[in-house]
Amino acid sequence: FLSVLRNQPHHAPKLFTAMAARLTGDEFAIFLSGEANIKLRLKVILAMPVWPFVRALFQ
Repeated sequence: FLSVLRNQPHHAPKLFTAMAARLTGDEFAIFLSGEANIKLRLKVILAMPVWPFVRALFQ
């Protein structure tokens, strides 16, 4: 996630909007604090658009 934000900052609004749409406020805060468990991390992964992360794999 951080790699995509660092290398493709123009995607930040789309990423945070996708997260906010799929997570509760508490889940959003827990994820951003770095305290997310595996279930919450999976929920975040499934909420994200795929292509920015696929591109990050090849950078």
